[in-house]
Amino acid sequence: MKRGTVSRNAIAAVLQVCIRGAVLLIVYRTLLQTAGPEKLGVWSLVLATASASKISEMGFATGSVKFVAEAYSDKDSLGVSRVIQTATISVAAFLAAFLLIAFPIIYLWINWIVPHPHISLSQELLPYAFASVLLGGIGGVISGCIDGIHRADIRAGINSLASIIYLVCIIAFVPRMGLVGAAVAQVIQSLAIVLAGWAYLSRTVRHLPLLPIIWRYSLFRRMLNYGIGFQAISISSAMFDPIVKSLIGNFGGMSATAYFEMANRMIQQVRSLIVAANRVLIPRIAELNKTKADQLAALYARNYKVVFAISIVVFCGLIASIPTISLLWIGEVQPTFIAFSATLTIGNLINTLSGPAYFSNLGTGHLRSNIVSHLCVTLTTLVVGTILGNLYGANGVVLAATIGLAAGSLFVVAAHLKRTSRSWASALPTGLRLTATLLIFASIGLTALQASSGYTYRLTLYASPAVYLCIATGCVMLTEMPSELLARFRGIRT
Repeated sequence: MKRGTVSRNAIAAVLQVCIRGAVLLIVYRTLLQTAGPEKLGVWSLVLATASASKISEMGFATGSVKFVAEAYSDKDSLGVSRVIQTATISVAAFLAAFLLIAFPIIYLWINWIVPHPHISLSQELLPYAFASVLLGGIGGVISGCIDGIHRADIRAGINSLASIIYLVCIIAFVPRMGLVGAAVAQVIQSLAIVLAGWAYLSRTVRHLPLLPIIWRYSLFRRMLNYGIGFQAISISSAMFDPIVKSLIGNFGGMSATAYFEMANRMIQQVRSLIVAANRVLIPRIAELNKTKADQLAALYARNYKVVFAISIVVFCGLIASIPTISLLWIGEVQPTFIAFSATLTIGNLINTLSGPAYFSNLGTGHLRSNIVSHLCVTLTTLVVGTILGNLYGANGVVLAATIGLAAGSLFVVAAHLKRTSRSWASALPTGLRLTATLLIFASIGLTALQASSGYTYRLTLYASPAVYLCIATGCVMLTEMPSELLARFRGIRT
């Protein structure tokens, strides 16, 4: 895979995240104004609980990237077709069976955790949430297969188109149908990804039929063996969101759940700007691991340096801008949203910095540390969240989730440094340490300035992001990062 292909895919992935972020900005403001925070919290909790069914994916979505990439690098179009069909059929069967079994259990759980006035609404939303999870699982495998043939740019385009369709459906359905309209819109979005993704693959990959009809047990067994390691990851990842939201709903109510959903979504979109560009390296890492393993260390070092620089700039800027975002997005400076956002931003910064090590493990097949990391995040959130939730309410739960994210991320980094014989000093790249220090202090200072005015002085709120942007631009221009990023951009043409 050429360097230009990686750069093209990375830029497309970032553009997709920007489009999706803009769509979610409009969608959540619309839902908040139309349904209110209580009902928005109910939908968030129902969808998160249904999403726990993703534990039945057995790691096929991520594994499809690796197996398709390997067959594609061997120019085996028949092998690529068989991998795509086997993975798609397997995930569809696993998810459908698990959803049928899990429906009554989740139905009872929803009735127990959701406040009585909203039980009928949650029951009405649950089938749509299940349909969205089923289609989303199939779409995840198809998207992974597109990544495997090194066309993450196409996958990004499909997801962007689906986001726009989602927005149009929200505008059309929500005023007449309320939150049910939002649920229908999400099902349509997931279906669009499945149909468009399969249409592209069937036109691009030779021997791939219009519908998946070939299933190979030998391929299934190989992918399942690879996916067993992902099963622990899938379980932990799928359980994190419902655990956090259930605890917040229990200790803080549905409104707090809604503000957590908005804060978490916002931060995940910002994080995705970095992670999406980083994720496209998985096929490249898998290819190098198979053919030129000696080049992996250099690739990791270059990748981590760029991720570190961008993460520090972006997340420090986010901390300085949270009150302004609250005013523009929610319509007021919402204290719960601000507290949740600030806390989660710190955990997600640490989590993003572990991304290069995490994706390197996925590409090379060293999954143990990734598995332990996810288990650490989930168990810490559950245990510490219950304790802190009893003491400090919803704020304690969010703090526990942040502690879990940080602990799990640091474990991945430590394991990777040990396996590659690198020191912790490499986690703070030379040439960027002063810049990072200045930006951290700048974000803290601007945040303190806004808080000292009680978030009532509008000029301070609107000026803080602009001031931070000027400081960050000056700091970054004094480093070598602009020239490195320009060189990567030029690599698109090579």
